[in-house]
Amino acid sequence: MCIRDRLGGTHGNEMAGIHLVRKIKRSPASFQRPGIRTLPVLANPQAVEQCTRFVDCDLNRCFTAQVLEAEPGDGAYEHTRARELVQELGAASVVLDVHNTTSNAGTMIIFGTCLLYTSPSPRDS
Repeated sequence: MCIRDRLGGTHGNEMAGIHLVRKIKRSPASFQRPGIRTLPVLANPQAVEQCTRFVDCDLNRCFTAQVLEAEPGDGAYEHTRARELVQELGAASVVLDVHNTTSNAGTMIIFGTCLLYTSPSPRDS
């Protein structure tokens, strides 16, 4: 089974992904496909609620070993949220993180594969 997670609201003031997540949640059957599980996730719900880019820091910059391996309660909301998202989406084979911009960039789509984070293996200790 292919698992596809759709993130919206990584930046709470970028409405395209937020609208997509809300649309999927309102009408999940219209997004169902054989062999594909779709999980819509608001990545940064507090920033979405405040309609601001972020609460404490840019969520896109929080997927580092330094942040993800830190003790819970380090203060930044987005640090906690990044750890939660890694737990929630770690098994996904595809994650679509929807953004938009106010710059005159035209329509674009960026594809790539990268391993943002893997927890250290006990064998590496």
